[in-house]
Amino acid sequence: MKECVIQLNIRLTLTHKKDWDLSGTKLKSVPPNLLKHADKVRRLDLQRNKLRQLNWISNLVNLRELNLSRNELVDFPLEFRSLKLLERLYMNQNNIKVIPEDVFPHLGKLQFLKLSTNRLAKLPVDLSQCHSLSYLNLSNNCLKDIQALVRLPKLKELFVERNSLTELPAQLFQKGNSELTLFKATGNPLTKRRCVSGSITSSFASLPLWSYWRMFKSCSKKGRRFYNYSRRT
Repeated sequence: MKECVIQLNIRLTLTHKKDWDLSGTKLKSVPPNLLKHADKVRRLDLQRNKLRQLNWISNLVNLRELNLSRNELVDFPLEFRSLKLLERLYMNQNNIKVIPEDVFPHLGKLQFLKLSTNRLAKLPVDLSQCHSLSYLNLSNNCLKDIQALVRLPKLKELFVERNSLTELPAQLFQKGNSELTLFKATGNPLTKRRCVSGSITSSFASLPLWSYWRMFKSCSKKGRRFYNYSRRT
């Protein structure tokens, strides 16, 4: 513990800098002397710690990038609403179960969001108001529905592998409604029959025939394997 404190104090002597790296320091909370200079921080790396609470996060009003991956977080804090300049957020490999409403409408500049390997069962409806989002990783969760993602106008890369999805919203792929160039959804309980019938078929109308059928070439009899989709421009 003493060695960890010494190492942390050394790093905090650099408080005049805009990029702070506090990764792997076994932090359970952020020390007060760090928060005194919070308004200067542009990039903060706190991955591989033991953080459970983020009630101090609203002090980081000029933050552009925040890495909180591999901590012990259970809650997605409402305090994120204060991070109006945030562009990149890493929260993968935590234990987050719920994302509250009225957070994402305040993150108008967010472009990159990684929430893979959590325990999410549902997405907030207002995620669709995160209009700058271009990369979203939700793999390794418990999601059954991704309807909240159909109105993300700039979304280009979407990962929903290894969830509990039984169907996909057709609007995700329709020309004019979607900018997707990369989509991965392997490891979901979707079958070929479910995906090539009805409105889903028309979702891929703009794809070359060879590319469309390649999606289903490796489907198992139980339908446990779905497809990777890459749109060619």
